[in-house]
Amino acid sequence: MAERIVMYSLATFLHSFNWELLHGSKIDLSEKFGIVMKKKIPLVAIPTSSKPNLTWQCTSLLGQHSQPCYK
Repeated sequence: MAERIVMYSLATFLHSFNWELLHGSKIDLSEKFGIVMKKKIPLVAIPTSSKPNLTWQCTSLLGQHSQPCYK
């Protein structure tokens, strides 16, 4: 159960950013031989903030009125 929660949390965290490569770099998929297969050239990605849509609507308990959650 904990393994699933950790994977889900990591996926949510990674999904909350826009990822970009360094300027002028390309993805190299070549591998280095060893006990564990590693990338010959490590991937370097830069996370940039993806601004969430803060116009979600909160509904009152009665469902009659709707107001923004964030200002």
